[in-house]
Amino acid sequence: MRDAMQTDFAIMGGDRRQFYLAEKLQAKGFSLCTKSVPGLQDVGDLRTAEFLLLPVPATDENGLIRGTELSPAEVKEMIFPHARVFGGGIEHLKEVFPYSEDVLLWEELTMDNASITAEGALQYILTELPSTIEGEAFLIIGSGRIGMHLARRLSALGGKVTISTRQIGQRKMIEAMGFEAEETGTFPRGLEQYACICNTVPSPVLSKEQLSHTRHHCLILELASAPGGFFTEDCETLGRKFILARGLPGKTAPKTAAEVLLKHILAHIGASKEDAYG
Repeated sequence: MRDAMQTDFAIMGGDRRQFYLAEKLQAKGFSLCTKSVPGLQDVGDLRTAEFLLLPVPATDENGLIRGTELSPAEVKEMIFPHARVFGGGIEHLKEVFPYSEDVLLWEELTMDNASITAEGALQYILTELPSTIEGEAFLIIGSGRIGMHLARRLSALGGKVTISTRQIGQRKMIEAMGFEAEETGTFPRGLEQYACICNTVPSPVLSKEQLSHTRHHCLILELASAPGGFFTEDCETLGRKFILARGLPGKTAPKTAAEVLLKHILAHIGASKEDAYG
């Protein structure tokens, strides 16, 4: 049993998604403590919380909890030893947080986030493309959920969409859906036709030589997690407009992203919440 001073959730770091998580949890009557959440003051003691909500993704390029100056090991010392920890990309932190769950491994959340990410990508394209979407050609590298959601949106606005993948079976499926199919890596159809190239594959997909064959004003949009599909310095050297657009749910639709994330977190803790500590 925990004492009467316990709180339900601790929220730490991140982007505006964390702010809306706090807002939604409070509206549902949960007690909170917060630390380094954008737009909120630090409140309460992390050690009193049953559940710790880290950002999505949880850590930055330096291995610190995103939006804070704290390492995962330092956070561990600040929380209840048996607190359940939720965050994005924390599967490798099991030794630090033994009672943790990586929300990016949840299939249902991934499906919901794909749609939000695609809409966010469309916002960037509408803002940064120097022409209309209608009549222009677009290459989407990767035939996963994000790529397919984005393809449908671009096509609905009159864009001519090609989707690339390394798998022959996937290319046949892409063609059956009414899109052009391309082979990732070799791109036999050529790259000079595209007004915008969007990558969803978290590994290098275009060499500097291949990038040099794109239009001078081609918009390059990186949607994949690190290391991504492009080398930033190659895009800069060639004068291509490169946009690093990772973590779009928290950037372009943080309120919706928070609602979706909270729905899945509450579903996971649901019946087991009251006896989370045995």
